[in-house]
Amino acid sequence: MPDAPRVLIVDDHPLFRDALETALECAFPSGAEATHASNLSGALDILRSNPVDLILLDLNLGDCAEFEGLTTLLAAEPGCPIVVVSATETPKAFQMAGALGAAGYLPKSMSL
Repeated sequence: MPDAPRVLIVDDHPLFRDALETALECAFPSGAEATHASNLSGALDILRSNPVDLILLDLNLGDCAEFEGLTTLLAAEPGCPIVVVSATETPKAFQMAGALGAAGYLPKSMSL
């Protein structure tokens, strides 16, 4: 499927990574290619050899917290949209993510 969007899902909870992949299947019925990373280090390793069209990023990972992962990935993949997917649901977090360059912010409490 050469035209399928390539999406990197970065979340430290395997069940939530799987849920995001299910959401991608709903959003892209013709298919999307999902790759998973459980931390920032793993995401950076994947990006070195596998370009992606979109990154779905949890804010709090085992090897970074808050907006460190977002700023690191924005620097590593300029131009690639990054959507934050987080349990942090404060207006301050939404605003900060946008100010730093996130393409969007999805609260984890959202339904599929």
